[in-house]
Amino acid sequence: MVELLSLGGFPLGKWASNSRELLINFPKEECEAAMQFRSLEFSSLRVLGIFWALESDTFSYNTEFDPSANTKRMILSSIVRIFDPLGGAAPVVFWAKCFLQSLWALKIGWDVPLPESVRSKWIDFVSQMPLLSRIRIPRYAFSPTAQEHQLDGFSDASEKGYAAVVYVRVSTASGERCVNFLAAKTRVAPIKTITIPKMELLAVLLLAKLLNRILNVLKVRIHISRIFAWTGSNIQENFLTWMDRFSSYVKLVRSFAYVLRFIASIKGEPRQNNFVISGSEWFQALIQLAKLDQHYHFQHLIESIKKENFQSSLARLRPFSEPPGILRMSGRLSYSSLSSSTKHPILLSKDSHLSRLIVRHYHLVSLHGGPRAVEALVARQFWILSAGHSVGNLEMCCLLSLSGYDIATNYVGSAFSQGCATETFFLRGCGLWRAILI
Repeated sequence: MVELLSLGGFPLGKWASNSRELLINFPKEECEAAMQFRSLEFSSLRVLGIFWALESDTFSYNTEFDPSANTKRMILSSIVRIFDPLGGAAPVVFWAKCFLQSLWALKIGWDVPLPESVRSKWIDFVSQMPLLSRIRIPRYAFSPTAQEHQLDGFSDASEKGYAAVVYVRVSTASGERCVNFLAAKTRVAPIKTITIPKMELLAVLLLAKLLNRILNVLKVRIHISRIFAWTGSNIQENFLTWMDRFSSYVKLVRSFAYVLRFIASIKGEPRQNNFVISGSEWFQALIQLAKLDQHYHFQHLIESIKKENFQSSLARLRPFSEPPGILRMSGRLSYSSLSSSTKHPILLSKDSHLSRLIVRHYHLVSLHGGPRAVEALVARQFWILSAGHSVGNLEMCCLLSLSGYDIATNYVGSAFSQGCATETFFLRGCGLWRAILI
């Protein structure tokens, strides 16, 4: 790389490393000034307020603030000095953001002295800043002998803002485990007040984006075996089960199709301008709904199929994953002339609200048909585990179906004729029928 850039007139200099063997290969004048006159043990490199201790290979912070700052301009000038791309000092930066937002809420000028109550908070904050220099963050969070890498993300929110942090858990073949910090992000709540549930959802979204960014960086060289996302509230779980709000299968699919159309319009993709849902939009909405439902109920099954280590009670159904990420059942009709959706129906759980809506829909389509008729209609496109129980429970809750059963049960037939009810000998009476030509 040095020779290649030298050919273009870009000589590389100011080399620094935590490896003595590497620095020996460079002249002293091409090394960083901190490496020329100090031993590696006491050398540290400073980049925009972040110190890199070469011997321990760790990062630390050393940011000095002016305690005499008493205007909004001076405080903003001090806060922007914090350079924290990875988020190691995220709690400190978050407090500074909240304090700066409170200054905006006071609606004071840039050079107007701050009130004494506000200035005392700033002085207290500056007095605790030297404690930040005690933090040591390992530069290399992984291990060359690692057998498994696991990402653990956490998110939380409050009235002041929300945050997300990601750690990596490294496991070696000898059974040793180590957890290191990777990255963190913080966001201040908007001035316009929003509810805590929305803040919790924003925290989950921030964590998802942070995990996705980290995966895109690490997937080139490091294999991440498992990913866990943790949150301190169950509000997100209640919000993510929004399907329970729908009582109709048709309304659910149609509403979700409009959502997908709106997302497509935001991305600039071509879309229809009328209110009619096309067949392709209906199919895409149904596939995405089934995919969401499967990820909620069959998470372990999906992971085992990806790892090709399939061990489940559903092995007899031979489930497989289609390219969109949907689970389907193989069955024994692979060589039949039926349609693909009938040969390989979508796998759904009997405890799913989507399954209940589908069963109810086909129960109405069949004009309150019997259990076998409803199961046959459902099986053309979906394979619901223990579908008989779901259909039976619906039949028992349907008043029209129950009224039909009552009529059949309470029916009283007419009395038998005397010839049918009177005992007699076999062939005691006989008759002859013959055709008469007229």
